[in-house]
Amino acid sequence: MKIVKMLLLAGFFMVSLFPVGRVAAKADDPIDSVISKVQQDGNGEVYIIKKGDTLWDLSEHFYLTPWQWPDLWRNNPEIMDPHWIYPGNKLIVFPREKKAPPAKPVDKPKPVVKVQEPAPRMIKIPQKNNFGPVLFALHTDNFPQVTGGVGENDWLVDGDRFFYHGQPEDSSAGARVKVLRYLDKVSLHGKKYRLYQEIAIAEIGQVDADGNPLGKLLCVQVPVGSGDRLVPFQAFPEKVQPQAGPDSLKVNVLAIEKERQLADFGSFVILDQGSSAGMENGSVFAAFDQDNDFWRNPSTEVYTDKYADVMVVRVFPDYSVGMVINLDLPFSSGVGLAGEHLDRIPGLLPQ
Repeated sequence: MKIVKMLLLAGFFMVSLFPVGRVAAKADDPIDSVISKVQQDGNGEVYIIKKGDTLWDLSEHFYLTPWQWPDLWRNNPEIMDPHWIYPGNKLIVFPREKKAPPAKPVDKPKPVVKVQEPAPRMIKIPQKNNFGPVLFALHTDNFPQVTGGVGENDWLVDGDRFFYHGQPEDSSAGARVKVLRYLDKVSLHGKKYRLYQEIAIAEIGQVDADGNPLGKLLCVQVPVGSGDRLVPFQAFPEKVQPQAGPDSLKVNVLAIEKERQLADFGSFVILDQGSSAGMENGSVFAAFDQDNDFWRNPSTEVYTDKYADVMVVRVFPDYSVGMVINLDLPFSSGVGLAGEHLDRIPGLLPQ
């Protein structure tokens, strides 16, 4: 009889320990304090977590919608990770006004994985020495010319001042100009052009005591002398995004910088197609031997005897300027170009 009484008392004690009711407890209250308030006020419910329970399922049980599982997590700060709850642990539930279930069953939320696209690969174009070859039609060869230097030197370098004859397009003090040197005559699409090489960057200055206009050399690739021309300053783009050149475009190397010497890595070359033919900055082409029939077979993509890869960095209506970005063999003018795939060029794949 005593044993039966003791069992009844123990059962009564367990029921009084975990009543179902409500309590105005804060989410950051300690679990023991919350349980104490539940016991005292009866305004909440202490649920003993069972094997297989999830906050998602318990939210659906208590609130008729699984989407209120964050409330369960927020009201039980001892749960460090909502994905991990353990059988036997106590869960405090504060029932609130139940919401109608959604019209359609809602799948469990799946983590959204954002795939970050790799940033486009950009190639820097050297700015200090961006002295490329340029073409001008014969009738436009009326640029101001260097007539000599201030002092006894015949050839001028960085920091030297010089006299010039003619009126630059922008003659205001401090205006920058490119210094060109005439190299040769070339034909392009049935028209005659003069080929120049950019050799220096200069600044237009004040006139001297006799009224002669002066300039100052800022950056010189090769010494400047009498007869070199002055044209408005044109810079290369600082960065270019490479892209495969179109296979359908037939392109040839018309001229090489530095007085038609062989082109090597970093050299600038003139290409005989421009924006009117669809050339764009960043287009990459492979330079090859046109007389070698085995260089490239479009159907089998066989590559042999490739000289280099050339990327377009400056586009004009009738022609373009390209820069050698990958070199196998130095080459001269006259070689052909074909659209190149970027994955065939070392170092151009996205990082």
